[in-house]
This record gives sequence, structure tokens and C-alpha cells, in this order.
Amino acid sequence: MKKTVLQCLKIIGVLPTDLTSCDSLQQEFVNIKRVYFKKILVCHPDKGGDAEVFRNVQTSFEVLRGIYEKEAISSFITESAFSAQNFDDVFRDFGEMPTPSWEYYHEAAEENFPLYRVERARSNRSRCTQTTKLGKKCGDDKLIASGSVRVGSLDEKTGTYTRWNHLECWRVPSRIWLGIASSREDEDSVLNTKNVLQSLLQMNDVLLSGINEMNVEGQMEFVTHIMDRSSWARISQRRNINSSKELDMSVAKQTQPARQAAVFPRDGPSSRESFIVPIPGENGVASDALKGKRVVLTGVFPEVGGGRGLTLGKEKVKKMVESFGGRVTGSVSGKTDMV
Repeated sequence: MKKTVLQCLKIIGVLPTDLTSCDSLQQEFVNIKRVYFKKILVCHPDKGGDAEVFRNVQTSFEVLRGIYEKEAISSFITESAFSAQNFDDVFRDFGEMPTPSWEYYHEAAEENFPLYRVERARSNRSRCTQTTKLGKKCGDDKLIASGSVRVGSLDEKTGTYTRWNHLECWRVPSRIWLGIASSREDEDSVLNTKNVLQSLLQMNDVLLSGINEMNVEGQMEFVTHIMDRSSWARISQRRNINSSKELDMSVAKQTQPARQAAVFPRDGPSSRESFIVPIPGENGVASDALKGKRVVLTGVFPEVGGGRGLTLGKEKVKKMVESFGGRVTGSVSGKTDMV
């Protein structure tokens, strides 16, 4: 049985007012994630929550995440009657998988945007930034070869992924491995390749990005590294979680906007000069300059203004591209003309 976007939003607890101020699908999804994590932390079985309620919330978010990932709609509000995945099938799939720990959801709730990106290097220009003795395995050869799998971290100031590592040098953060195992030392927790891959795919656009864009070979290479417990980083004391401590939802609600505003100023870096959006047909610019072109927007555009965080300036740039006949897509593919 399929459920509509509106039905899934209601199960998660998202109100229309939670999304009305958003000016893009990405911002809507960020707000949905925020509500989802608050709900999932309360109804998690580790905290005495009902297992079926937990799976319903989990399934609803997964259905919405799939819609967002495929860009099947332009807005969760205006197209709330849209239905896609078979809700019952997704619900059943979750029942066959180990339940991620409460600690995993607590870690994930801290972030608005995916902190890590996995991809194949597109050139020979990036260098491995791993410096720890435990993690560094590439020796003196710091260059990351084109076509090899690399993992980068989000630079919250620029909205781009930097600090790339060879896959074999990457220490898997606790935010990631907590989603597939209850603890670093839990040797009794059997890691199944299929389940690990499914768990990682469900982290896409939450903690991790890029894995859904890789082919099967690349995904399996990444999964193999994730399943190697010796590559797991320990939970730092700063972020160590006492699972018996209840989450103060009122405090979380108050501090989140302030934290986001501090990291992502609405107006962007003050040192950037303003940008004048070109108008089709004026100043010698052809009105169809981008006709038929597929464009992928990366990073942020503080010079343009509008939006915040990883959406800074993107909506205006998207409209600019479309005004010249171009089409903005969400990810790079063989059909992409410009990035």
C-alpha cells in the first residue's frame, strides 16, 4: 500500500507551518529531518518506545528521503498528495534489518547536512589529508588517483566537501558506524554486507552523500572498508553519549536555530562582492545561452544572496540558469554539461 507525502509527514509529526518558510525542496527536507530526529529519539525502543510506532516513523522518513533524493517533486507542501514507494515493502525491509542504536540517531540529529561525501576522484589533483599514524596508509604517495574512491568532509563555511582521504586512510566516524553496530567493541554484532549497504544508503542525504551515485563496484569497496572494525574511530569524549540520559527536547529546539545561524550567516561572508544577475538578451548575453544544457550546482553562492546554509544563493542561481534555457539537476551524470 502506498502512502502520500502528507500521510508520511503526519506520521513523522511535521506540520505545514514547519515548511511554509522554506524556499526550496532542500530546505524543506532539512526541516523534515529536524522533526524526524526529535520524534525518533523519543519513540526509539532503546528508550522504551513502541517498536511498531518506531518503524512507522522510520519508514515514513525513508519514503520521503527517497522522493527527495530522486527529485520526484518540487515541494513537499504543494505536492503533498504525491505517493511513490510501497510503504508496506519499506516497512518490511526495516523489520529484516538490525535497528540502529539510539546513540546513532542522537549523533545524526546534531547535523543539518551530510558531513561526509564518498565518490570517485575525478582528477589526479586531490591529496590525502590523513595525518594520524593509525589512519594513514598511503605512505608518501598523497595524491589520490583519478577513479579511486575518496572520502571528504563538509566545510561548513563554504558548503563544499574538502579534506579528502584515500578510502583506506579514512577513519570511519562514530556517527557512521553507530548506524550499523551498537558499539565499536561489540564483536558479537555480525555485519552483513547487504544490511550494511542498505544502512549506508539510508544515511544518504542525512550523514553521508554520494554512495547512491556510485556503481555497485564502488559501493562494495566502500562497504568493505566500513565493515573493517579496525578502521573505526572511537567516540570522542566531547561527543560521548550517555544512553541512559533522556534528551531534553525543549533545549534542543531552542539551541538548534542559534547553532545553525552561527555556522551559516544568512548574508554569507561579508568579504564577498555583490553579484549582478545577468538578464537574458541584455548586455550582449544571448537569451538561449544555456538552452538544452544540464547544469549541476555545487557549493554555495554568497555573492548572489538568498537562502542559508548549503542553499545559500542556489535558488537565485537556479532561476538564472533556467532563464537562459538551462536545466538544473541534482547530481552529476553522463548527461551533465556544466558543473
